[in-house]
Amino acid sequence: MDRSPEKASVTDQREMEAAVGVAALKARICEAIVLVLTALVRQAQRLLAGEAEPTMGAQYGQLARLALEDLEGLCAQALRLVYRLLVTETLERAGLLGVEDPFGEREQLTAGAEAPAYRLWRGLQQRWALLRAGCRRRGLTLAPYPGRLFDPATTPYLEALPLPDAPLAQILALFKSVPLAAQVSAETGWIWPPAALYEDLLAYEPRLASEPLCEVQDRGRRFVLPARLTVPSVGCDGRRFSPVARPIRTISPGDLYLAPGSGRKSSGSYSTPPALVSYLVRRTLEPLVKGCRGVEEVLALRVVDPAMGTGAFLVAACDYLARACVCSSGAAEAPQEATCEESLLYRRLVVERCLSGVDFDELAVELSRYVRASGLYPAQRAALGGGKASGGDLNSYKLFVDRSYRLLRPGGHAGLVVPASLYTDQSSTGLRRLLLEEGRLLVLLGFENRAALFPIDSRCKFALLVFARERPQPTAQVRAAFMLRDPAVLESDEERFTIRLPYALIARFAPETLSLLELRTQGEADLLSRIYGARPLLGEQQAEEEADAWSVMLAREFDLTSDRSLFNRAGQGWPLYEGKTIHQYCASFAAPRYYVLPAVGLPALLRSELARLERTLDALARERWPQLLPDSGRHERVAALLAAHGRGPLSARDVRLDCEVPRLAFRRVASGTNERSLIATILPTGCFLGNTLTYVRPWRLDRDRLAALLSAGPAQPLSRAYEPALSPLQLACLCGLLNSFVLDYVIRRKITVDLTMFQVRQLPVPHFAEDQPHCRAIARRVARLVCLDPAFQALRGQLLGSEDAPVLSLARRQERQQLQNEIDAIVAHLYGLSASDLRDLLFAPQSFPLVAPAIKEGVLRAFSAVERWLERE
Repeated sequence: MDRSPEKASVTDQREMEAAVGVAALKARICEAIVLVLTALVRQAQRLLAGEAEPTMGAQYGQLARLALEDLEGLCAQALRLVYRLLVTETLERAGLLGVEDPFGEREQLTAGAEAPAYRLWRGLQQRWALLRAGCRRRGLTLAPYPGRLFDPATTPYLEALPLPDAPLAQILALFKSVPLAAQVSAETGWIWPPAALYEDLLAYEPRLASEPLCEVQDRGRRFVLPARLTVPSVGCDGRRFSPVARPIRTISPGDLYLAPGSGRKSSGSYSTPPALVSYLVRRTLEPLVKGCRGVEEVLALRVVDPAMGTGAFLVAACDYLARACVCSSGAAEAPQEATCEESLLYRRLVVERCLSGVDFDELAVELSRYVRASGLYPAQRAALGGGKASGGDLNSYKLFVDRSYRLLRPGGHAGLVVPASLYTDQSSTGLRRLLLEEGRLLVLLGFENRAALFPIDSRCKFALLVFARERPQPTAQVRAAFMLRDPAVLESDEERFTIRLPYALIARFAPETLSLLELRTQGEADLLSRIYGARPLLGEQQAEEEADAWSVMLAREFDLTSDRSLFNRAGQGWPLYEGKTIHQYCASFAAPRYYVLPAVGLPALLRSELARLERTLDALARERWPQLLPDSGRHERVAALLAAHGRGPLSARDVRLDCEVPRLAFRRVASGTNERSLIATILPTGCFLGNTLTYVRPWRLDRDRLAALLSAGPAQPLSRAYEPALSPLQLACLCGLLNSFVLDYVIRRKITVDLTMFQVRQLPVPHFAEDQPHCRAIARRVARLVCLDPAFQALRGQLLGSEDAPVLSLARRQERQQLQNEIDAIVAHLYGLSASDLRDLLFAPQSFPLVAPAIKEGVLRAFSAVERWLERE
């Protein structure tokens, strides 16, 4: 339901006030950690110098030495101490410790009154022992604290280095005026402010100043930079500070301070924004609660968070289920209408009967080595075509998704926050099959991090995921939305910001991997459905026997980094083409940076092609002549096969190299936000390619012909088994298809910064014979745009009927653009689009915003003449 303006205003005001209070508390906690660290370091130094009080004991010297060497471990124990103090202070304020002020003498101590050096510390230890063990006596009843927060075994440095009263009183004074009570509201749920900050605090690590430093506050955030830099200025990390940046304090050489570190990133400890928590909890539990009849059935639900952190999701689940109990008792119509006061009666019951949570510890590092062998995570790998398998590295989020599904009872629901790679990457194929084929994916909401919802790179994407352990129906759909930025959208009706994606359509877009396209509107989904239709995907056609099927294998040639020693800048040899060298229908968009001598480059390609032929011969021999094969390596098996047929070792006469003929190539680096993403052309013979270009292999090996050549004897070279993968007409036609707005519209919903072979193989490309009018019309126009160089004379003759047929030079820009418009129009007609479809494709806000409107209108005008042109073919 949408929030009313009045309610939204009140909620926003509360959230703003809470944010200010939390920011102040965070600053106090950081200051307290530094004070604790400083005091502990001084205590350790005193102990090692023999200046410690008798109460400290010489037996702690080894721990003191370790503490000084282990600053990060010391900081972790300091953080634990601060949280002990915060819990104690919170309980004291709530009157749960039975005394009004257990630390009533702190002001006197701060003022320097005579007192035992460790009176506060010993008093705190007594209270922590009470909290740890529990207490039942007149006037004070405490249950044992359910955890190890107060366990002295977790803080050996603190046991060896007790804090004197003076710094401890100073630390306690920091928390005297900050709000610590739990905050409960219908909008934000139950929050204990220190708990909400825990993940944020893990982002810091202790450092020792080696020069004068200055802590600066800029737009609500704090940074530490060398004092020698003027404020406002530029920080040591290149960050520019605003004119309102102001210094907070100076840090002298030798002082301890906190700075952002890698601890949080390495542990994956990030607090989830409350708006995301609230939505996921409600969307996950709502279907289950609706099926409950009475309070007891609500309390029979079981909720587990396998990565609970500070329990934000469990707290929100407690709030929701407690309100659901109110609803089930008849006191409210829906859970969100129950008041906080009404739900308080059920909170303890929900906590005791419904909620469980776990989080990782040091054992997780060791256990991860055995994850795949355990059989607990079968969806981490999935078979793909060609004998390949998806999987890759064991990312923790993949394990959580997999395990969360296995933990569900039949009909159970789960809600998670995951990286966006779950719905796009090939390595997550097994998980998508799990959620779309075995289970039921209910909601998938893709978010950009532009608003810094998580303290990670703003370019990163994440997703909210809700799924159930139940078989999907044939007509099942997933509620999806992508490119979201503001979590406030989650408070509105899902019909307004999501689209319905049928499972069948997802399978059509990517049958092998079930990856999802990032669509914004239902119209986009419908248009893509028409483009895909029943057309085969490009990568599906390699093994098909139809005469008009595409035989397309993609490859890359020289690596621009590892093969750099082969290149020269002196212009000697053949040019090395890169992505930036080409553009649509243009092989000379920019001058080559590098050249490669054929005497250097050709042997490298020859070695690669001989290895490819060897692999093919090995597979062929296993299939047809297994009796000839020794039980040894591939090289020995192939040598035995050749010898059995009277042949010597493989040589250059047995292969064909790709650079011998013109080939179709496209840019690998291509963002979905560029003017165009799919940029392809045909390259001439006599050139090499860098790995920022992907090309279509011009040759394919005919296995049957290869077997026949082997059996016929050594007279004929095995290179006769190579045949063109595409005819000249097909080569030019495929170039036109790849450069079209139609396929660019598809690919822009798949890519981020790289155009992968995998993504191109998933493009819908129809079968058609060479005599089909669309194919001839596209190929002739492509030839007039591409065949400009003398190296293309043979191809020009094959496509245009004469090597002297007229073509359009790069200088004739207007005529070339008109011809390109005609190709785009013919391709749109080939894919069965209407004029209205084409207009939507071209002018949708997120489709091609950088393409000039005049070009789009030119394509639409050309579309009206397509049928007339096809009649002439």
